[in-house]
Amino acid sequence: MNICAENPMQNKLIKITCLSFGIAARIVRIEGGQTVWERLNEVGLHIGDRITVIRRAPLHGPLLVQCNGQDIAISSSIAVKIFVQVAA
Repeated sequence: MNICAENPMQNKLIKITCLSFGIAARIVRIEGGQTVWERLNEVGLHIGDRITVIRRAPLHGPLLVQCNGQDIAISSSIAVKIFVQVAA
């Protein structure tokens, strides 16, 4: 079963792990506790930020994203907690 089967172009919320390379999206929800929020805040990711997936490491490795002009690596365990909406 493909957990990324939804079409991101339908303006629905999707996990950033399902976002195609090079597609800009806006962070709209972050699930998780204080630790997740603190970690994302430390690397400069916030609700409302525009983000693009640049690369995925194999075997559930980290995602490399671009946000606010910076390349940021996010562990896959945190990335699945970030929900985005494709930017118009």
